Amino acid sequence: MEKIYEEQENYIEEHQDMEWRTEKKGDGRIRTDREPAMNFSLIWKKKAVRYLAASILTLVFSLVYEHFSFGVTSAFLLSAFLVPLAGAVLCRALAKASFDPSWSSVFLTTGIAWLTIGALLQGMLAIYGTENALMMVYPAMGIFFLLLTVASLIVH
Repeated sequence: MEKIYEEQENYIEEHQDMEWRTEKKGDGRIRTDREPAMNFSLIWKKKAVRYLAASILTLVFSLVYEHFSFGVTSAFLLSAFLVPLAGAVLCRALAKASFDPSWSSVFLTTGIAWLTIGALLQGMLAIYGTENALMMVYPAMGIFFLLLTVASLIVH
């Protein structure tokens, strides 16, 4: 048992610069906790950059797909890049407000993904000249997750 306690103490000493908080209990055990020294603004800014990259990739995909579609165009496919772009703008706004990104970040990413994929698939189906009743699932799930994002931001 002593060896385990010594290993814990050595590990803590090696990682002092990582803002560890140590506390010895009465029975000799060591309790370690990581300080929540996260910069919420930086997390949202990084996520905004990722959304901007996703927006650019979606636009490139849409343009290439429409280029090889023999002149047939789709408004859904051309405007699909606006969904992650709106996510980037929202993340920049949340970075200025310094909201905690715990669950809201996950819900926002999921909602943006549902809406973007739904727009891309709807555009592809429009180019092929077909329709599918199941396409209503994508905007419904996207809006559901965006509402969960708003609710988690209100709770935190």
